[in-house]
This record gives sequence, structure tokens and C-alpha cells, in this order.
Amino acid sequence: DRRVEHRGSHRRARGPRDFTTADGRQFEIKNFYLTRETYEDAFRAAGFLDFRWVDVSLQPSERGNPFWDDFLAHPPIVAFAASR
Repeated sequence: DRRVEHRGSHRRARGPRDFTTADGRQFEIKNFYLTRETYEDAFRAAGFLDFRWVDVSLQPSERGNPFWDDFLAHPPIVAFAASR
């Protein structure tokens, strides 16, 4: 895992990563981390209003289930909402 801070940018490279499918095919993913500021600036520049981050949540029936503890502590996904 290499992590590179790009000067003048809100982007850090994290990759590439090689994967192999169940049938043996290989592919590569180049992953980039974009900061919250980058998303907010891009949406504002595109004319979106009311940009907000949406936290990961569980169905009420799943709350308190320790299975989700690590996922909620370190969510691998982000969500946001905006209107135009």
C-alpha cells in the first residue's frame, strides 16, 4: 500500500491493487482517496446546494448487533446528498 500526497490537490493515491476473479481472470483497480473538501468544492462548483454527508446507519432490528461494530466504527463507504 503506497500513499502519496499530491501537492495542491486533495487526492491521495492508494494502489494499484491486483485482484483475481474466481475463474482466474486478473484485473487492477487504481483507488484514490478524495477529501471531504474536494467533494464539497466540486458539488458547490457544479451548482448543487445543501450538500451534506449521510452517516451509515442500521435498520432498527440490527442495532446492538455486535456483527456491525467494526463496520460502523470504520465504514468502508461514504454517502452524501445534495439538491440542485
